[in-house]
Amino acid sequence: MSRRIANVLNIAPRYLRATNIERDFADPNALENYVLTPHTRNCLERIARGLRRGSTDRAWRLTGNYGSGKSSFALLAARWFSGDAKRLVGKVQGNVSYESFSCEGRPKIQPVLVTGSREPMANAILRALAKMMVENYTRGQRSEVLCKIIRAADGELTFNDADVVRWVQWCNGKLIKDGKAKGMLLLLDELGKFLEFAAFHPSQQDVFLLQRLAEAAASSGDIPFFIVGLLHQGFSAYADNLDPAAQREWEKTAGRFEEIVFDQPLLQISQLVASALQINEHQLPRDVKAEALAGMESALSLGWLGGTPRRDELVSLAYRVYPLHATVLPALVRVFRRFGQNERSLFSFLLSNEPFGLQEFADRTLASGNSYRIPDFYDYVRANFGYRLSLQSYRSHWTQIESMIESFAAADELDRQILKTVGVLNLLDVNDLLPTGKAVVAALGGPGGADENRIQQKIEHLCRSNHALFRRGVSGALCLWPHTSADLEAAYDQAVKAVGGVQRIGNYLREILEVRPIVARRHYIQSGNLRYFEVTYCPIVDLENNAVPDIDADGKIVVALCETEDEIATAERFALSGLVAARHNLLVAIPDVPLINHAGLVAESMRWDWVLTNTPALNGDRYAREEVSRQRAGARLFLERRVVDLFGLRSFSGNMALRWYRAGQRETITSARQLLAKVSDYCDAVYSQAPVLRNELINRRVLGSQAAAARQRLMELMFAETDKPLFGMDANKRPPEMSMYLSLFKAGGLHVQVGTKARLVYPKGSDDKLRLAPVFEALSSRLARAGDARIGCDEILRMMADPPFGIRAGPAVLLLALFVAHHRNEVALYESGTFLQAANGGDFMRLAKVPESFALQLCRLEGIRSDIFEHLLDVLQLPGDRRFAHILDVVSPLCIYMARLPEYGRNTRRLPTQALGVRDAILSSREPIKILFHQLPIACEMPPIPADVSTSLSVGKEFAARLRRAIDQIRGAYS
Repeated sequence: MSRRIANVLNIAPRYLRATNIERDFADPNALENYVLTPHTRNCLERIARGLRRGSTDRAWRLTGNYGSGKSSFALLAARWFSGDAKRLVGKVQGNVSYESFSCEGRPKIQPVLVTGSREPMANAILRALAKMMVENYTRGQRSEVLCKIIRAADGELTFNDADVVRWVQWCNGKLIKDGKAKGMLLLLDELGKFLEFAAFHPSQQDVFLLQRLAEAAASSGDIPFFIVGLLHQGFSAYADNLDPAAQREWEKTAGRFEEIVFDQPLLQISQLVASALQINEHQLPRDVKAEALAGMESALSLGWLGGTPRRDELVSLAYRVYPLHATVLPALVRVFRRFGQNERSLFSFLLSNEPFGLQEFADRTLASGNSYRIPDFYDYVRANFGYRLSLQSYRSHWTQIESMIESFAAADELDRQILKTVGVLNLLDVNDLLPTGKAVVAALGGPGGADENRIQQKIEHLCRSNHALFRRGVSGALCLWPHTSADLEAAYDQAVKAVGGVQRIGNYLREILEVRPIVARRHYIQSGNLRYFEVTYCPIVDLENNAVPDIDADGKIVVALCETEDEIATAERFALSGLVAARHNLLVAIPDVPLINHAGLVAESMRWDWVLTNTPALNGDRYAREEVSRQRAGARLFLERRVVDLFGLRSFSGNMALRWYRAGQRETITSARQLLAKVSDYCDAVYSQAPVLRNELINRRVLGSQAAAARQRLMELMFAETDKPLFGMDANKRPPEMSMYLSLFKAGGLHVQVGTKARLVYPKGSDDKLRLAPVFEALSSRLARAGDARIGCDEILRMMADPPFGIRAGPAVLLLALFVAHHRNEVALYESGTFLQAANGGDFMRLAKVPESFALQLCRLEGIRSDIFEHLLDVLQLPGDRRFAHILDVVSPLCIYMARLPEYGRNTRRLPTQALGVRDAILSSREPIKILFHQLPIACEMPPIPADVSTSLSVGKEFAARLRRAIDQIRGAYS
């Protein structure tokens, strides 16, 4: 039975998990098979210089990409400094003896291990310091200083940066004094997370603590104190969002730390690969060895390995990295460094069961021709990195690469292998890994590969006949797409410089934030009244100016765009202020975290905006232009999704990251559903007496032309055809006014059949299905409080629109017309100061346009006037049922009678004095009450009749008699 490649692999367990310095420090096997490469040895030597007497080189920052092995190196350094070099012998591949580093004896430096997180750095340092001291001092009574450190670490004692530095120095001195150590090493893994927190929360943590610790380390002298921080990028990258003054302070702090760049050469990474695989080269067949060695020589001849190792090292390394073909090694390292997490991604590829990874490949037979080459790596990249590469396609043209290879109909598998090889090298697009014909032959040919002449022929065919490959530049390097004139990566780098650090993002976010109103849905469904809260996003400086809702809105939601923690505090003070407390229809929302935390996403979107508008080469390059458009749309979409996650006013998939305030108090709103429910609750409470009118044709602020015309026709019918069913409309037809009638008059029980005729009524109690009684009662009360004074219709409509009614302008005019029609005998309507003797639909059409020109007056009889009114009815002998007679039943007939006099009767002066005064008073009348109880008594040579009881009943009788005599004289003058 043939052996599989997996049979010769002996995976080292150490490479199967990531390193955590706090967890792994006590594990004796954590550094099993660690390879001390020349680069890592050089890094350790530089830090070890601080062990020399009086050295000032004791503050370091180790900078390297994600997954490059910094934490493993830090673990090695912590163990080495603590004096464990002898225990590392046999576990670490390399000489770690103190003599080889020119050390004077065993260091015995006490490590204090801290793993960074997004919290104040001082808190994490104190916790680690307290833990270390408690472990070293298990017996006896704890000192006062140690008790303070423990209490501070537990959050029971306040402290400042000076306290932290002083306590660190005290612990170091005590350890040395008590012979427990010769110094102390403060190791800050993931230091960047502390810096991120400091950048976004300057009020809670200042990087000045790092500067003071570095200065303490440099001046520690014979009481050696070391501080080493591990970073993924430079200090300045974390300070991009700070103002220039703060950035200079950060640069000053960074200058206190000597930097070590942790970036291992390719050959040394190859040694790490060999250490992870642990191939027994003696188990490899001869033809497999020949293939491996030929691949190594080919990679070396191309200059892809970047060094000239000795022949014996080259041969040994070729066998130990099997089944990897040597030409794939530089592609592996470059792809994982650029698009993955360096060695972490590399070891995941080597040791995990990812699709098309090395472990899956290792199921193949151990034989010549089964080396893992670049085409195999293409399949791995597509399966495991495809999505990420599509997002960053501007740097790699991955979209073109994948679409070209996957759509190519190849009759020969070698064609696809050539395209995949070129595709991977196009993905990297670097000068030292150019996809020349020679490189493709080296990657696919040699022992165990395809015939080299056949590869050359295939390349020429793909270039000339299939047009699947293109040559570019003087190097003749192959490419899967035609020449591109736009260097997008260079353009993007220029955009990074041009855009710079984004200091404020609120204004940019306002352009993409959705400001559609929030509708009170439940309130609308239950009442038919469409109410909404307008939405405004504004910086804190504009909060007060935005605290007043628009005149058409029922309420307002103000979202404060707080950039910093200080602005969040300012916004909260505003939300709890008396200004907000006085406005019950105002909701204030404040983000839980500063918006500046999302500056990176905004900067990315702005960069692609800059590239699109400032790269002339895009005009002649369709590929590049499409790529920029994709990147710009992707960056914008990602930002919009993050904004939705942050604000989420309409997102029902998660919780909002907002704090809500109303009426000066905190509100419990955690989701969009709760927000909708709260808005409906507010509308229910504020407009508690709003009528129920389920007719969208009329129940709105502004009516369309069709609805306005229908309302006009309905009001004309209401005044002219009150006594007819349906106001005289045809029951078999359904014009818009019929819809209004059915939803208001019929549904509300306002127009009922009484005997043979119909009439307007007011439903009360349980019969008031549309909740109309409260508004009609409010109108009557308002007119009654005015007494004889008139009330402008604009004021009345405002009262109907305000809480607790909230009636829209569309139905408000119709309800006002209904009120006047129902009270036509005791409510007088005026236009421009003139009494309208008989109101009709045309009057209310004009009222809807200019309500300020109209007024109402209650003409209700009370006190002595009521008794005098009875005498007037007797003397004038007016028709009708006197039990329901009102003042207008007297005034209107008089006005109509005088208006219908012939011209001679209206103009003659040959009348008795009283008759002449009565006629002129009626013709010039403007108010029913004034004419009846003021102007007519004076015309009859009597004093005005007040509403109180001081006037005797005999005066009323006399007035009625004189008025009757004057009217008879007028009638006799022309009859």
